[in-house]
Amino acid sequence: MTIAFFTNYVNHHQIPLADELYRVLGGNYHYIAICDTQELIKTMSGYKEIERSYIIRLYENEASRKKAYELAINSDVMIYGTPESLPLVSARYQAGKKGLIFEVGERWLKRGLLNLLSPRLLRNKWLYYTRCPKDSAFRLCASAYSAHDEEIMLSFKDKCLKWGYFTVVKEIDIESMIKLKEKASVVKILWVARFLRLKHPERMLRLAVALRNHGVNFSIDMIGEGPLFNWIKNDIEKKNLGDYVHLLGIMPNQELIKKMREYHIFCFTSDKKEGWGAVLNEAMSAGCCPVACKHIGSAPFLINDGENGFLYDDKKTGNFEAKVQWLIEHRVACSAMGKRAYETMINEWNPKEAAERLVKFSESLLEGNGCFYPNGPMSKADVL
Repeated sequence: MTIAFFTNYVNHHQIPLADELYRVLGGNYHYIAICDTQELIKTMSGYKEIERSYIIRLYENEASRKKAYELAINSDVMIYGTPESLPLVSARYQAGKKGLIFEVGERWLKRGLLNLLSPRLLRNKWLYYTRCPKDSAFRLCASAYSAHDEEIMLSFKDKCLKWGYFTVVKEIDIESMIKLKEKASVVKILWVARFLRLKHPERMLRLAVALRNHGVNFSIDMIGEGPLFNWIKNDIEKKNLGDYVHLLGIMPNQELIKKMREYHIFCFTSDKKEGWGAVLNEAMSAGCCPVACKHIGSAPFLINDGENGFLYDDKKTGNFEAKVQWLIEHRVACSAMGKRAYETMINEWNPKEAAERLVKFSESLLEGNGCFYPNGPMSKADVL
């Protein structure tokens, strides 16, 4: 079985999964990058080209372009997720290929029905409605709300599957880590994001005020930078929160992942404009107990509310603060949730498991059977 994945650029977030698919399939796996990265390199400081034997850069030369179109037409499984892929998808439909096709992506309607006017969305759906063989096409939902959007647009009925971004999950001595955390007198809370409006860093200051008023022993570290950084910094001074809230600036990813293991609670305060949010994967992999807004794309997939973390409703005043305070007051339960968060990642939501499930699911369908999973990657995505 051959699988070809088509995307715009070689993305470091996708490489852990791609490496695992190559491990399983060897030379039968191909990763096709469509867009020239030269402009991207000029605009994104720190962007580096990633080299793998399975990567084909369509834009490099005519031979690569020809190979990409051959794979689009002849691969048993085609996966695509960017508008730049549509000409190749169209070529596959025109050739009448009988294999499987997976459209992968976050939710379409982040801004509500206004997104229905998007030319990108209209081009995508025109091809789906007019050319797509519906029986062999599935949607890999990299957001818990993708199935909802597809239902509104009358597409991929009963063909939406749980998917996402899959960060590397390293084995850690979770029991020893929990024991060490339980000895700490101060509950350490972490927030990691760019300081943007959709990330809502101001909610961490409201949390700090609420926790201070209740007299609990806590500390909040905020890691990142962005347009709202100075505003948050000034607000910390105005509200006399300097003893409780600390701005640590930016941090290299590998250093950040190690540091995450020091914290009891991870807070994820973005709103529905957050497509997936891979930082939640990383925090749960580090054994943090997550408290995340339920409208974030990854949150309902990764968090079983009350079991391996908490989901909060940002439309309910005080709901976020109340859940964090409960965890501080119930340290044993907080530790247990952090342990289960880690187990969720090491057992289900990791690149190895996702790759193996995708391959088994695809093989079973091509053979005329059906290998469906009850939960986790490649399980049915309910309409939320």
